[in-house]
Amino acid sequence: MSIKIMFGETIGDIPMYSLHRIKRLLLGPQGPEGVSDDMRHMLSICLIEANSKYKEESGNDWSCLTSNNLVWALERLDRKAAIAVKQMKKGQPKEMRPLIDRIIMDSQRIREDAMEIIKRWFDENSESILYDMNGKIPWGVVRNLRRRLSFWIASKNNPFHDDIEASIIEIAKENGVQATNAQEAWEIMGGKVFTPS
Repeated sequence: MSIKIMFGETIGDIPMYSLHRIKRLLLGPQGPEGVSDDMRHMLSICLIEANSKYKEESGNDWSCLTSNNLVWALERLDRKAAIAVKQMKKGQPKEMRPLIDRIIMDSQRIREDAMEIIKRWFDENSESILYDMNGKIPWGVVRNLRRRLSFWIASKNNPFHDDIEASIIEIAKENGVQATNAQEAWEIMGGKVFTPS
């Protein structure tokens, strides 16, 4: 099954994938097993590039990807990895060519295996990476998450480890809302209570 079929878009119900959720899962312990840190990092860069493409094409300043953007990022990753493998040959003495050719063949197999693992990982985690656009999250929280996401993308520090209740109360204060607890702050800011679907 190709990645394009797994992530096909349908008119009126285009799945959107959260860049924040993808990166958190991708670089954490739930990331694709058997894929090197270098490959994961390269994928992160491709996803950020795909998000920039999404923003440019849609005019939305959202940190998310459509299925097509996700496919584009994975195809770009595959091309970049293939180029990196081929560049191993450059500058090597002729007597090293047989050894380098074997290394390149092994590296190509590893790249192909890694791409299959990554595709399966996205398929298995598709529900976990969906971008929530149902209006249940207060706008102040969305803006705060966007600021944190920009910081996270620019650095290796993860700003998303804060206590969620403390964060909600702090965000409420930033938005002029006085509340005694996180649930009250959430509701005053316009957030809806999440219920199982």
